[in-house]
Amino acid sequence: MVKARTSAAELVESGHVRVNGVRETSPGHAIKAGDVLTIALDRTVRVLKVIAFNERRGVTSFMTLLAVLDVLLQRWSGLDDIVVGSPVVTRQQPETHPLIGFFINTAVLRTHEESAFAGGHIASLSIPWGFAKGDEDLGGYHLVWPRDLVETAGGLLAAGAKSEARRIMRYLQAIQEPDGHWPQNCWLDGTPYWNGVQMDSALSPSCSPTSCGAKSTCPKPSCADSGRW
Repeated sequence: MVKARTSAAELVESGHVRVNGVRETSPGHAIKAGDVLTIALDRTVRVLKVIAFNERRGVTSFMTLLAVLDVLLQRWSGLDDIVVGSPVVTRQQPETHPLIGFFINTAVLRTHEESAFAGGHIASLSIPWGFAKGDEDLGGYHLVWPRDLVETAGGLLAAGAKSEARRIMRYLQAIQEPDGHWPQNCWLDGTPYWNGVQMDSALSPSCSPTSCGAKSTCPKPSCADSGRW
């Protein structure tokens, strides 16, 4: 009948919609199963009865509400990549119960990636050092830690997210220092914050291309250039 939400709202506001025989002009009016909608279009009148929600599309109520939440978060943040995790996703089969934590952990990993720097994951959205450091401290785990970033790549790879793991590999290539090591931690653009040189920060990224299968599956040859690492 109409292809856009704004057009539907205008149709209601102009008085062309009746709910159970009563004219309704508020687009936010709630309807329920069993309600009858009478809609006057240009030259026709459509009468629709609300049978049930969700079932017609073969989805659960949870998925419908999740979709609404995704839309609200997208409009609020302006981001196109929205990640939502839930501890319970109506998994009734016993064999799927151990997978719930798996999906949640993967979602947490994805929320730490900055969309403006593909593959750039901060170590943590918080500073998990108790009262020793607060949000006013610039240093901490809300920076990129190459050693932790390698662990993130491994987690995504274990979840089957190969393209996301390869994004991290390309990001690590981009922030590698001229002498071959990686900073202890850095800003998303690769600018070092702490200048210490740690063994795991220098060695872990070097071992990652083989782990993520870059040499055999990476679409960009630069990812498999072991000389760069």
